[in-house]
Amino acid sequence: MTIRSFLQAYAQHLVLRVTAHLLLWVGLYGCTDDPDQPLPVLLRLQEWGYAAGSFYLLFYGPVRRCWERGRYAWPVAAVVAVGMGTGWLLYWQNRLAYPNSAFAHAYLPVYEQVGVLAILQSVRVFYYALLEGVLVNLAGPAALKIAKTLYERQLARHHLEQLLQRQQLALLQAQVSPHFLFNTLNNLYGLVLHDDARAPTFAQQVGALLRYTDEQADASWVSLPTEVQFIEDYLALTRLRYDQRVTVESHWHGELDLPVSLPPLLLLPLVENAVKHGLQPAIGPAWLRVEGVVCDGHLLFTVTNSVAAAPEPPVTGGLGLTTLRERLHLLYPSPSPLTLRPAATQFKAHLRLPLYQAPITSSGEAVVNSSLIAALAE
Repeated sequence: MTIRSFLQAYAQHLVLRVTAHLLLWVGLYGCTDDPDQPLPVLLRLQEWGYAAGSFYLLFYGPVRRCWERGRYAWPVAAVVAVGMGTGWLLYWQNRLAYPNSAFAHAYLPVYEQVGVLAILQSVRVFYYALLEGVLVNLAGPAALKIAKTLYERQLARHHLEQLLQRQQLALLQAQVSPHFLFNTLNNLYGLVLHDDARAPTFAQQVGALLRYTDEQADASWVSLPTEVQFIEDYLALTRLRYDQRVTVESHWHGELDLPVSLPPLLLLPLVENAVKHGLQPAIGPAWLRVEGVVCDGHLLFTVTNSVAAAPEPPVTGGLGLTTLRERLHLLYPSPSPLTLRPAATQFKAHLRLPLYQAPITSSGEAVVNSSLIAALAE
């Protein structure tokens, strides 16, 4: 059982919390007794009970709530009260256990005159009062409580960061579909405007692709074969649109049928960017090459396209690539899996994505457990 799972069970079950507290204080009673100077059982119980009462006063109830709300007057007063109260413990310890000691002869009369303020008569008395009265018994439980509180706050902060990252990822992923829809409808409009005979077939294929993007809009994971087929369908649409003017190649290597998954629509922006900035502005022949390799638990995805002869430099970014970079930064913070290599005659984009084992549903979405999602978010 991990610390996190224990704390979750601890927070949910009252019996577990009560048992843990009882075991802590029973163990503390046995390990803080001084074998060289044994105290009567009544005094040990009195000292032990005072430490337990001080612990719950300082770390639970209204004192804790005031501290968390920034009202420090009551917590400071409680600490002072606990410290001064040790003078009462020191009095009974010397009166009942060591009435004939030199310390008792010096301390008891002063206590009978000024009460718990007697611990302020010297540094030595104050030290004995705090050390023997409360610190020995209170230090252990207090350290455990503080460590537990800090760890829980760290977990809560980490959980909040993960939640914000997932919300940001969902927003970025939702931007992919409108961007893809805008580009494909633009292409379809151009074919219809020119009364192109390919328009009906193009429209049918666009509908199939849009259904896929709609189905996967809320998915966190999809199977690798499903995403590969989507890219192949998009390339088929590209070949239909440009006909013989361009050369579109795709090559896939490795075990593509493995039960592995990846975030959806991460490959599409690279292909779209190559079509938009490599094929679309070209006046003469142009080419696009897509290559995917499954190797050592990773997908190595490379898109290379020709660069149109124009005075403008190759475009290395746009809405699609910007959104892709932000998604990759959240999913795989360091190092970045995306590499762009612009050149005078060609533009190459390389993506190295880790693949994760996951059961796949009939719709093609991967069912990934929460620990895997947390590992990616971290």
